[in-house]
Amino acid sequence: MPRLNPIAAAAGGALISVAFAVAAHAADPLKIGVPTDLSGTYATLGEEVMRAVRFAVDEANAAGGVAGHKVEFKSYDTEAKPDLARRQSEKLVQEGYPILTGLIASGEGLAIAPLMERWSSIYISTINKADELTGANCHDSTQALPLLDAIPPLQGLRGRPRSRPDCILGDRAYDAEKIRRALRARHISPLLAMRNTENGSGLGRWRWVIERTFAWLNQLRRLRLRYEKRADMHKALLSLACALICWNFLQGHFP
Repeated sequence: MPRLNPIAAAAGGALISVAFAVAAHAADPLKIGVPTDLSGTYATLGEEVMRAVRFAVDEANAAGGVAGHKVEFKSYDTEAKPDLARRQSEKLVQEGYPILTGLIASGEGLAIAPLMERWSSIYISTINKADELTGANCHDSTQALPLLDAIPPLQGLRGRPRSRPDCILGDRAYDAEKIRRALRARHISPLLAMRNTENGSGLGRWRWVIERTFAWLNQLRRLRLRYEKRADMHKALLSLACALICWNFLQGHFP
């Protein structure tokens, strides 16, 4: 059996679960359309998409289907061209495959996303990275507490490792009473700028340290533009960059 990218396999399994949740009341069998790039710029990724879909479908059908529904899929080549992706996706929908996934280029996803309601279909985006298709435009305040709770214990000069700071500084994007209450419940002082107030809160003299660090990281080409598909490789490069910044700072190479 050929090796399968574990990320692709996970995406394929998630596809089956989501697809059934949407089409549980559809006629048997459960049909999934896979318009993807098989001969264009991203043909290699398209092959991984197809391997993941085949793996997930075979696994589901070997177990008796999804809640008794046999799973079928059909694929057409989009050549990574948005206009062709739209035509191929519409063709799949007309042939009875209303659940679509597999598009790789963001332009392809953007080409079909506005048409889902008209086609009475659903598009499951697993690779596209355009802001309009992902959660990149989530408000900063929605990520504040999850980010805080993800801080690992940090060892200081003495005493037990700490995973909670004494205070949190934030700009007006974090001005929410819900965040203030949650921070106080964690015994953290919220120093958050308030909306509809004049500039000059004084928090900038501390926040500029973070902005300066971002500027240092953006000097590194591999971080300014992400080239790695795998998150662990990108994180490794980020950790290496932070280590280099700390070293240069301690050596006095930064002002």
